[in-house]
Amino acid sequence: HCRWALPSETSSFLMSESDEEWDPKVSEGDNSEGSENGDPSDAPDLFKWLSKEVRELVPGRVPVLATPPTALEFSRDFVSTNRPCVIRGAFDHWPARSRWSLDYLSAVLGDTQISVNVTPTGLGDALCVTTGWEVKYAGQANGKTPNEVKHVGDAEKLAVPREGFAVPREVFAVPEERRMRFREFAEMLRNAWVFANAPVPRAASTPEIPYVSHQNDSFTNEFSEKLGVDLGGNDGLDGLGGLRFANDAFGHTPDAVNFWVGAEHATTSFHRDHYENVYCVLSGSKTFTLLPPCDAWRMKPRKAPRARFEYRADASTTADGTTADGTTADGTT
Repeated sequence: HCRWALPSETSSFLMSESDEEWDPKVSEGDNSEGSENGDPSDAPDLFKWLSKEVRELVPGRVPVLATPPTALEFSRDFVSTNRPCVIRGAFDHWPARSRWSLDYLSAVLGDTQISVNVTPTGLGDALCVTTGWEVKYAGQANGKTPNEVKHVGDAEKLAVPREGFAVPREVFAVPEERRMRFREFAEMLRNAWVFANAPVPRAASTPEIPYVSHQNDSFTNEFSEKLGVDLGGNDGLDGLGGLRFANDAFGHTPDAVNFWVGAEHATTSFHRDHYENVYCVLSGSKTFTLLPPCDAWRMKPRKAPRARFEYRADASTTADGTTADGTTADGTT
């Protein structure tokens, strides 16, 4: 996953909900020279009018390119028009295409310490309804903010009671972040797959769905020393062969290169990045749900207290194997 920063800042949305389709008002009389959606001056909502107009004029299918485009083609046809595309064959020469499997990565990385996000649902950075979860107000303990407290059981982890704290109906829950050896993550990932595909619920188990999805140039910081050789860096572009079309289009090499490993039940919530992204899928598949820029009105941002999933060694489990606690609200928005 390679990322290029944009010159302007944008905000991220927490969640999206599709609104009812607006049936635009059609102006009376001859409208042969105007839009089939009616005159925009008659539209009750110009953003919805524009959304429908664009959907009728712009093809809804994502183009699939059989070969990598030139920098000019990529910039002209996709970057400048904010259109996604699927590119075949751009990274077929990478040794990683044939080498990278969980067994191979475990053998090469072994005891390498990595950052792993863990949730009981597979959803990280997502709105979570608190019904059925134990929610505690973390407050500030020993002068530390909740985000700085790392491990359940540490003295500074003790929840600070707050008078009148009411459990919110929903929170914006971020994963529990753990440091572990890659081989430990691999075993955890296998166990999560077994749990998710078990024919009957496992009452004595607590689902822990791991996802290597740390941001901020994680590949460079945690993996490149041992895995960089697998990325076909034969064109002098910081060890990432095959990205010349993107580097030339954006004017520089990626600002960040992230390495993601997870199973099908690890899901990234609907959001908007402030970056241009190129995803290189080397094993398995990744499904994207996309909205065009003109459909930003369909995004439904709302404030929610920030929380973090946490696992406790003494966490009780229910009949279906899910833990009864795991979310700690810190009261921020």
